[in-house]
Amino acid sequence: MQETVFDKNIAALKQRSPFLAEQLRKLPISAATSVGIAPNQQANMLYRNVAVHSDDPAGESAHLLAQEVTPDVRTYSSVFFIIGMGLGYLLRRSFVKTAATLVVYEPLLDVLRQTLEIVDLSEELASERVTIVNDVHQVSNAFEAVLLDVNDFRAMLLPSYQTLAPQQVKAAVDAFRTVIDRKDKLQNVIDAFHTLVYNKVSHPSTGKAPRFMGIEVWKMPTDLWMYQEIIFDCKPDIIIETGTALGGSGLYLASLCDMVNHGKVLSIDIVEYPDRPSHPRLTHLLGSSTSPVIVDQIKSMIAEGNQVMAILDSDHAQKHVIEELRIYGEIVTKGCYMIVEDSNVNGHPVKPEFGPGPKEAVDVYLLENQNYMVNGYCERFLLSQNPEGYLLRVN
Repeated sequence: MQETVFDKNIAALKQRSPFLAEQLRKLPISAATSVGIAPNQQANMLYRNVAVHSDDPAGESAHLLAQEVTPDVRTYSSVFFIIGMGLGYLLRRSFVKTAATLVVYEPLLDVLRQTLEIVDLSEELASERVTIVNDVHQVSNAFEAVLLDVNDFRAMLLPSYQTLAPQQVKAAVDAFRTVIDRKDKLQNVIDAFHTLVYNKVSHPSTGKAPRFMGIEVWKMPTDLWMYQEIIFDCKPDIIIETGTALGGSGLYLASLCDMVNHGKVLSIDIVEYPDRPSHPRLTHLLGSSTSPVIVDQIKSMIAEGNQVMAILDSDHAQKHVIEELRIYGEIVTKGCYMIVEDSNVNGHPVKPEFGPGPKEAVDVYLLENQNYMVNGYCERFLLSQNPEGYLLRVN
């Protein structure tokens, strides 16, 4: 017997929410719901004679509790909270156009049952990025697992639910605002600790920076650990480092290449510091990271088919970082990272007096380049000198 749309949806939902899947499987379609075809050829659901869907491509029928959902959200650290699923068009659009985590609260089980009968949402329902709940008390729990990994919360509400389920909507909005408030309080603690660590340990002026094999490395230990994970997973042939300084980070990266028995490091700086460490897998280049001569030299050292990653840690002014991003963004290969260091300056949360820097450069670059996504997973230790600076090439 051919599998129905409902069967596919229930099988997918069962992987993530077995209790809800079984509940819906036993629930008959309610007489209160009806489905027709709207003029735009999309299914049009009525619940108690009120339209309960959003099928317009621009999303005009969704009232946003936070800010407008845009199709250029390319970050793993966003969460969209959707109140009212209807026929799931808003869920599908958010799932396809963004890489966000989606929490969907559907208080009307009859509507959810009918939706799963009509629209194939099996890919969305099976994804770890999607959580479906039908009890407002589950809303906070749905956010709990991602609360500290998320930099960007957005919420949207299908307007008809304000009439059909006003109490549930109010409770969901209150739950969402409680989550945001808790996130803000936790973020304040994280930012305060971040600033303390930066001022006491990480910044080179403290004289207490981490050392690798006796050489100062002006990075947070959590980021150094993350580099180890990335190099093990991606095994790049070439690691480009802009900003050599004393050479501790170049030595660290080359040593990691030694440990995985793969890759080499090209480290660039405009100053030739004395007594820099040497390593068979480490090459120092003297010059500006954005000069055509240096760029051509780097390209000549990359063989066809090489996997390339880059770590941008030279001049942190926004203008220079944007230049680096545009140059090295073309050199880094799919599946590898371009890491923008010190995106924590200019008040993110340290050195608010700095002025536009790496974070602002990343914001501009991601709007003009569709090949990269911010991987918030790389910030899961809650302390990173490179917030929203781990850019994974996906195209």
